[in-house]
Amino acid sequence: DEDTNALGTTDCDIFFADRDGDTHGKPGDSRCYCEASGVYSAADHDDCDDGSARTYPGAAYEESPTDCMKDADSDGFGDSSASAPIIPGLDCDDSLPMVNPDVNEDCDTPYDDNCDSDTNNENAEFCDDFFADRDADGFGKPGDSKCYCEARGVYTETDDDDCDDSSYHTHPGAAAEDSSTECMKDTDGDGYGDTSPSSGIDAGSDCDDGNSFRNPGVRERCATGYDDNCDGETNDINASGCSNVYTDNDGDGYGDSDDAECRCTTTPTYSFGV
Repeated sequence: DEDTNALGTTDCDIFFADRDGDTHGKPGDSRCYCEASGVYSAADHDDCDDGSARTYPGAAYEESPTDCMKDADSDGFGDSSASAPIIPGLDCDDSLPMVNPDVNEDCDTPYDDNCDSDTNNENAEFCDDFFADRDADGFGKPGDSKCYCEARGVYTETDDDDCDDSSYHTHPGAAAEDSSTECMKDTDGDGYGDTSPSSGIDAGSDCDDGNSFRNPGVRERCATGYDDNCDGETNDINASGCSNVYTDNDGDGYGDSDDAECRCTTTPTYSFGV
């Protein structure tokens, strides 16, 4: 019987080997037939790996319809670790179809879903709101948040209860001696809040928030000359450094020795003399 498709027949066509069945031929491996025969079935010779059915021009169609790439997981993106003559693509894990530049980052996975070298993208799937804490006091600023898998940059707090995110000394519980929850300013760190803070900050009971020795928790001192304990009085009974004064109802400068108080100075009805 005469073979109508014998190798080298007159007017034959070149067919390239396609051993991996991807319809793309292997360069340098061809035979001339009237029609495809066996593995010699491809009319072109543009395959960069004839041992892989997932490696050929256009395999990574999301990246290029012509570049010869490897797409083992069939997600449309080429293997980023491929080497010549295969053209590297953008897929950082070519074994997982849900890992490629076209997917949204997922906080519940331990790997980089979208191949951007970041596992903590803003607005990733299942992200949480983190509020800005620019003063690093551990409390977030209301209305200033971003959704991340975990804290990032200044976005570190899951609450939004800071009344002044520009002051480390102003936050809920800052003035613990006044309140463990109210948002107060305590610049001098004595545990008492400023009595005259700016708008939005709760007022405390510290009449001088720049002096830690002045607050309602200290004892009045005669030597300072100012109101140490913020009670509006500089002449408290039994203040530190006080002296006995005696009742002097008749104003003659001599007091009743049986009626004494320890004060910094005399009063209209008390004198130092007895």
